[in-house]
Amino acid sequence: MAAIILFCLVAGLAEARSSETAVVKAFEAAKNSRPELIHFLQGFPKGADLHNHLDGTVLSEDALNSARENGLNYDLNTNAFTSAELGEHVISLDAMVSNAVHFRAFREAFSVRAWKQVSGSGRDQFFNVFERIFSSGINEGEMLSNVIRRASLQNIQHLELIAPVVPGDVLTKFDAALVDFDINDLNGAYAQIAQLISEQDTQSSVRNLVDGWEKTAFTQADDQINHPSVRYIGYINRLIALRDFFVSAVTNLASVNADDRVVSVTLVFPEDLPAAVAGFEDQMKILDFLWQKMGQPNISLHAGELSLEDATFDVLNDRIRKSIDIGRSRRIGHGTSIAWEDDAESLLIQMAEQGVLVELCLTSNEVILDTEGRDHPFDLYRKYNVPISLNTDDDGITRSPLTMEFVVATERYDLAYSDLVELARNSLEYSFLNGISLFQDGDFQKPISEFKRHDFGSGTLTEDQQALVASNPKLRKQVEFEQALSRFETKFSG
Repeated sequence: MAAIILFCLVAGLAEARSSETAVVKAFEAAKNSRPELIHFLQGFPKGADLHNHLDGTVLSEDALNSARENGLNYDLNTNAFTSAELGEHVISLDAMVSNAVHFRAFREAFSVRAWKQVSGSGRDQFFNVFERIFSSGINEGEMLSNVIRRASLQNIQHLELIAPVVPGDVLTKFDAALVDFDINDLNGAYAQIAQLISEQDTQSSVRNLVDGWEKTAFTQADDQINHPSVRYIGYINRLIALRDFFVSAVTNLASVNADDRVVSVTLVFPEDLPAAVAGFEDQMKILDFLWQKMGQPNISLHAGELSLEDATFDVLNDRIRKSIDIGRSRRIGHGTSIAWEDDAESLLIQMAEQGVLVELCLTSNEVILDTEGRDHPFDLYRKYNVPISLNTDDDGITRSPLTMEFVVATERYDLAYSDLVELARNSLEYSFLNGISLFQDGDFQKPISEFKRHDFGSGTLTEDQQALVASNPKLRKQVEFEQALSRFETKFSG
């Protein structure tokens, strides 16, 4: 019996090595042309998209469909949908779609596909799209349904979507309770609203909001598709007054504590705008205070999404470090200005040692910051072993799904197949899913003892493994990824 088991193990290892060799050769061959590379990477399991704004996932086609359902027309002056009656500048959707000039203008107004010709500023074009998207009347449930479907088609196992997780009634209640606010007396401000955080009404309202989104999304979902798991990241507007920032931060962190599906909080809007620059220090102070008061919930900040053309040295030299050290950020969104940080080397070493993942968004950085190729810190982070993942940021607006982010990274940085696997594994390892990891101390060569000799290609788990997976969402997704990876690689071994 022992001899049979040994033979099976050896045979399994030999088959695994054969698959690994074959898939590496197939990947290198696919790099000869972009269509071949897209074909290869479309089926490659990608782990997670950890940085994607839900409202930025809306394609122009999604917005058009929603506008039709809502009985809207189209305003040629604003390039947005409207409930106004037909007139000189307001036409029906059928008239807009049937006119080649109008339809092209519509598609360009709802994406950055032609930003160089349309506005000359990718950043302006990018941020102007959001209001147009909202004019369609599309809701979060519809957005979620669309992004889940597209993720499924790309073999993505998990999504963490930046979304408005604070219900309006909760925000109103907290806002009314905060009568006095003094940045130098945060304890006094917190005392005025502390009891609201744990109230059943607050927690139920958050859960009901997310339930509503998912009821719409999963009702419309195709049961034949293997859907990714979904979690949500709340957001705070960094341009608002400090009192309002405090209320938004409290309610967003309360949402994290209220529902396991809400896993983190981030900041949105450009860091280099005057209001963001003026408020940064106090915003970090508020986040640090609330993080300690509210049970140390996950925080994952947009930080260092900056360029020399738009930001001063004072802004460039500390945004990432202070977001980690004071703002308590466990992941960094973008981090493109890392080279300008004061003592960047020590910061990079710290990020590697602490396991602070950087959510890289290559296409977004190219459009908004004009940062790409050698100007991007992709290789700098890798040099210092800082964990990184590939993400879309706003794949509806950029029209660059996660598959294309892997394509772009491969072409620009001549990635090996092992690099792809590491990027995908990173995205799940540093996700905010609850539970234990498949790996010891983040080392992908050291699975936990229960899976040390497991053959993921078999597709079967022991009873003990099944029980462990069932109670640990992160482990479950990592096991699903390894199984999907084994199936993908086996296709090339024949």
